Amino acid sequence: MRIRSLLWLSHTLVIAIFIAAFLGIFFSLTRPPKFPMDPKTMMTLESLIRSEDDPVELRRKIEALGLGERLTIDIFDAQGVHRRLRGKPIELTAPGFLPQVLAGKDFIERDRVRKMHADWVAVDLDGPRSHVMRLSAPGGREQFFAQIRTNIAQACSIAFLAVLAVALVISRALAKPIGNLASFVDKFGREGYDLRSEVAGPAELKELSTSFNRMAAFIETNTTELKEQKDKAERTEALRREFLSDVSHNLRTPLTAILGWNDALIDGVADDEDAYRQKIRREVLHVTKTVQRLLELSRWERAKPVLRLEPVPLAEILMEVAENLQESAESEGVTLEFEGLDPEVCIQADRQKARDVLQILLENVVAHAGPNVHATVSVETGDEFVTIVIRDNGPGFPGTFCSEFDLERGASEVGRACLGLAIASRLVAAQGGELVLENASTGGATASFTFPRAAQ
Repeated sequence: MRIRSLLWLSHTLVIAIFIAAFLGIFFSLTRPPKFPMDPKTMMTLESLIRSEDDPVELRRKIEALGLGERLTIDIFDAQGVHRRLRGKPIELTAPGFLPQVLAGKDFIERDRVRKMHADWVAVDLDGPRSHVMRLSAPGGREQFFAQIRTNIAQACSIAFLAVLAVALVISRALAKPIGNLASFVDKFGREGYDLRSEVAGPAELKELSTSFNRMAAFIETNTTELKEQKDKAERTEALRREFLSDVSHNLRTPLTAILGWNDALIDGVADDEDAYRQKIRREVLHVTKTVQRLLELSRWERAKPVLRLEPVPLAEILMEVAENLQESAESEGVTLEFEGLDPEVCIQADRQKARDVLQILLENVVAHAGPNVHATVSVETGDEFVTIVIRDNGPGFPGTFCSEFDLERGASEVGRACLGLAIASRLVAAQGGELVLENASTGGATASFTFPRAAQ
């Protein structure tokens, strides 16, 4: 219910309660002047009048009824003949409404000058409604209206107190949800951003609480995201410093070797100049490859790699990589074995980027797994994805290697291998997969990743 409707209803309720309380109290306190005698006494009086002919004895018996000192009793017959039974003797004239009283209609006579009132009723003396009895007493109506004025004052006072109590209850019912919302607003932010207001009260307050809760959730989400971004930025900066340190180390070592071999050639102290030139060429190629990978990582930090996705035969690019690494594998004593390779299976990927992933991972096995290592490339084909697992029985990754941390950093104690692994991880992620590196429980390293399967 809306506040406007609730206020209108509360005002109506307050007015209705005031009127009901006033009328109920007024009518419960106010009583019209009672008939001078009850029905039983009236019947006894009628019986005395019918049975007693002696006026003196009749008066004595009437006095014995205890009707009050100031009550006067008069009798009129159908012809208007008057007879006073009690009170100071006086002759009264029959009123014009006497026939109506005889017909059964009671009358009340008021004398404002003498402050008197009289009740006229038909009685059965010589037959049904044969006579009219007049019962008069002083001041009854004036006392009645005085009582009315007193009762009105009492009724107004009690009704006002009742309405005040109801108004306090209604005002508290309206103020409580507003106070709760105000308390929540005061605590929000100061005690945390996860506070939520209770949705209660009139419709407007429910809408306000709901809107504030949505705003609080939005602020909490944004605050959490900003904090995460800040933490990520701080972590990235720390990783960047470590990355530069590791890259400097990885570049300084081959450059120092190149400088030493070159000085040996210049000074003419090299035992085998061709061997020295081959070493220099190998290290120059390594430095060139490292610089190229650094440039590629730098580009990906600014924007995602542009991919041209198409169906690519997985067996075809695996064979290309194997042929490319055959010579270096033989020189290192590394053997490669393929399992589950199906020429019909195609992956949905960028051909060159997918080939780079396989090149980096297999090259890492050949260059860093150690001599006389056996590596197995297993292909598991599913309905939506193709999973490729590369296992070797070498020493595995160092104990200090943390896959998620080191791949994000791009270089670590793993040395030259980790920069390529970082690039491979980003290439796999860009094509909808995930690269997982871990040491197998039986020994050796395991690299597993997925590519979406191309529709046949």
